[in-house]
Amino acid sequence: MNLVADKNLGYSLPSRQAKKNTPSGVLFPMSSKDTVALGQLLELLESRYAIRVLWALRDGHAQTFRLLQDSVGGITPNTLNTRIKELREAVLLTHLGEGYVLTASGADLIKRLSDLPSFAHKWASAQSKKTKLA
Repeated sequence: MNLVADKNLGYSLPSRQAKKNTPSGVLFPMSSKDTVALGQLLELLESRYAIRVLWALRDGHAQTFRLLQDSVGGITPNTLNTRIKELREAVLLTHLGEGYVLTASGADLIKRLSDLPSFAHKWASAQSKKTKLA
């Protein structure tokens, strides 16, 4: 998916013609392999609690299953087992003797997502203002 800056909309998916006419406007030029990889990663992260499991491990300290379940909050043991299995298969987390930790890839992903809290705050504030105006 290629995103193009648009003054009015922020970012939009360009038409084929727009792609040809505005190469400098393409923010994230992606090959078809990149698009597939992104789709696979997003599919994994869209799984219920997947990002929360990774986020709970962001401090680098190993967590036992029970501690991880408490850190995530509201996740059933069955769901946590499933997410751990998927995230281990994706090499985003692993289990050491003392508990679960992020792999280098998992830590890199969390580092790249570290701007989310700041964005979420700004976004929620804008949503609140929008609601008050309505």
